[in-house]
Amino acid sequence: MTLIILIGASGSGKTTLAKAISERWRDEVDVLHFDSIGVPSVQEMTAVHGSPEAWQRAATVEWMRRLADMAKDGLHILFEGQTRLSFLAESAAAAGGLPYVPILVDCDDATRTRRLSVDRAQPELANPDMMTWAAYLRAEAQQSGCEILDTSDRDLDDCLAYLLERFQSPGSPVSDNLLEPEIRRADVADAAAIRELTRAAYTKWVPLIGREPLPMTADYEQAVRHHLIDLLYAGSGLAALIEMVADEGHLLIENIAVSPRFQGRGYGRRLMQHAEDIAAGLNLCAIKLYTNQLFAENIALYRKLGYSVDGEEPFKGGVIVHMSKHLPDNE
Repeated sequence: MTLIILIGASGSGKTTLAKAISERWRDEVDVLHFDSIGVPSVQEMTAVHGSPEAWQRAATVEWMRRLADMAKDGLHILFEGQTRLSFLAESAAAAGGLPYVPILVDCDDATRTRRLSVDRAQPELANPDMMTWAAYLRAEAQQSGCEILDTSDRDLDDCLAYLLERFQSPGSPVSDNLLEPEIRRADVADAAAIRELTRAAYTKWVPLIGREPLPMTADYEQAVRHHLIDLLYAGSGLAALIEMVADEGHLLIENIAVSPRFQGRGYGRRLMQHAEDIAAGLNLCAIKLYTNQLFAENIALYRKLGYSVDGEEPFKGGVIVHMSKHLPDNE
């Protein structure tokens, strides 16, 4: 488990980064926001805690206790909010020595002003007090040796890559599922791995249809020679694959399989989009596929992706559903 804590003044980009991590790797990283506990007015902070600073300290202590409990589950955590590094250190100690990686997300004043005034339409936040608060956090980070991620001239993907490197750094192991997937074309040497993944992915359907689905019995030594089979890797692990056949006027998806270990991470959808990219490159104006009528969740997914049912036919005591998607941009 790795706990990364992003701090920074408003407009630094920390919340944008946290939301992007949540959207792309929600199954691997639990993302939490400091303000989700509710931020009282300055008057309420002062009435209950004596000052806004004292409220911030108390809220940080409470959050670190929560994070310590969550860390026991083993899931990677990214926490973002506005607080002081000194409060984090004090609160981590109070939480039993909770290990964490603090990173100050920062930007120059001109960038902060533009983001707050234009991008967020909150010009009232781009005031001298906010710039002073940002300068305080910057000085505290420099004095303590805390990492500083300056987002002024870095795009979102570059900043995300930086954070993923921190998850993967020594002492902060990260699962391969966090890595940006890579897709490559299969060759004959991959046949055994293709067969193994496919059989693992389709095994769950055997009790439902009373036999092994066709992809479980296919000859992949021959398939890699005559079909387009692309492999999706998450880190060093083979996570998913798609088998395609270019035919006259359309691309046929013969097989798509996601390893049970990597299911639920959007890799199937990613490969379906990849098939559309392949079809576009081949100037094919449609994609076709077929599946068993009993594979209801697959049919539901294909419908969501824009596929429609073309017809049904009996097959080995069951029913095969033929589906297709028109790609007008390729005409």
